[in-house]
Amino acid sequence: MKKTLKFVALLLVPLFFTSCIDYVQSVTYKDGQYQLYYKTTLSKILFEMSGDDTDDLADEIDGMFEDTLPYGVTGRFVDTEYDVGLEVSLAINEKTRNEEEKALLPSVSGDLVYIPFMIGNNAYEIGESMTSGSNDMAGGIALAIMASAKCRVMISKTIVPSVESAYFEGIYYSDDYEIPVYDLGDSYCLEISFGVFAEDEDYIMDRIVIRTK
Repeated sequence: MKKTLKFVALLLVPLFFTSCIDYVQSVTYKDGQYQLYYKTTLSKILFEMSGDDTDDLADEIDGMFEDTLPYGVTGRFVDTEYDVGLEVSLAINEKTRNEEEKALLPSVSGDLVYIPFMIGNNAYEIGESMTSGSNDMAGGIALAIMASAKCRVMISKTIVPSVESAYFEGIYYSDDYEIPVYDLGDSYCLEISFGVFAEDEDYIMDRIVIRTK
């Protein structure tokens, strides 16, 4: 699966630099395979209110799928009555020796589990897009809308049976950023406000740390 990590990140990037965004990431495990899923969508109404055209975005996303996808990667254009965006899914063998594939998988160190957070690889750019122009009224409203949006990360209990806490590690003298965790029965849901991207210099945001019980 050559260049898989770069490809998945590239698919998601065009949707990062706007408000009204919805981001979902999930990881499950079964029969020696990790199933990874990413979905990024935008509100059509709010996107068009900003003066942009969803048809142009649709063409841009469709263009990404013109080339052959990396082996094992499935991409799909999302177009509903209210949302537009894309979703990407792939399966990776737990015994893979491919370093790019390993970078997408959870890792364990003692009682800590590290979950790669794909959108966090672009934390600086997202933070910049959120804070630029935030000193005027329109910019302040846009920042408030963006901060109210959530990233949701779903983690199967086959990977993390129990959770004591989840967080982004603080950098230098910053405290860790605690992430709310919700028990959904067969999985955990972590909800992360987009507002944290405006503080990207304070945290390591390309991975989530989970402390198990």
